Amino acid sequence: MSEEPRYRIRVKFGSTEIEVQGDKEFVESKFNELLQSLSKEITAAPEQPKITGERISFPEFIAEKSRNIGKDPANLTGPQKMMSIAYYIYKYESRDFSYDDVAAGASEARLSGLTNPRQYTSDLIKKGYLQEVQCPQEEKKKCFRILRRGIQFIESNFQVE
Repeated sequence: MSEEPRYRIRVKFGSTEIEVQGDKEFVESKFNELLQSLSKEITAAPEQPKITGERISFPEFIAEKSRNIGKDPANLTGPQKMMSIAYYIYKYESRDFSYDDVAAGASEARLSGLTNPRQYTSDLIKKGYLQEVQCPQEEKKKCFRILRRGIQFIESNFQVE
């Protein structure tokens, strides 16, 4: 007597995970129901941008980010400071950044230790945190875009995957 094969499917949507197990017809029907239900939710309630209220200054932002990991802003590494500036510009100004922005952010927050931003940028590009892009106004200027992996690095309080 041979046993009928069992089928299993696992669907993860955001923080919700659903697993269905059974014979082929049952799993297919439940999967189709889930798919229809999820597609209705997605189209009915598109994700709204998070409104965080008033825009905070960069010194406040880096002080908060440093507190989250139990460090003083001055004790962050050069790459951590660089990524903080990139993330702040991405989140609060919705644009790419240049070396001028790095200098301005370091000056505004009175950060030292950003003596070699070009080397940090090169290393961060190799790690997949940043990407070089064309500057909108000046062709000769280098601009950079924070990538998804860089955003995750900052939002996870500098935890490396």
